Amino acid sequence: MELNRIFELYGYNCWADQRVLAAARKLDSEKFLRPMGNSFSSVRDTLAHILSGEWIWLERWQGRYPTELLNPADFPTVHSLFGFPCGDRSQGQFPIEELCRRLITPHPALPQQKVVDLVR
Repeated sequence: MELNRIFELYGYNCWADQRVLAAARKLDSEKFLRPMGNSFSSVRDTLAHILSGEWIWLERWQGRYPTELLNPADFPTVHSLFGFPCGDRSQGQFPIEELCRRLITPHPALPQQKVVDLVR
């Protein structure tokens, strides 16, 4: 995959995340936490799940391999989602360029199989 394509897709993901979080900001606490009978009970649980997926991939790109998702209870308010490292990109985007360089030139300590797994 071309590096500029990765940047484009990451930029789109950032844009989409910001739209979702902007909409969630309008919810009061009751609506944010209300059980809705979905796969991820509430809006909070759904957003925590999405954030977990992004966080896990960012961790994997850095050679770390979390074994659990984030706990939704750690995000009692919509605004607490923005305090998490990949939850708020308004202060500057995550250093995706540096991560891509690491993928292209893997760290010697990272087994080659892990690099292959990262791009699948």
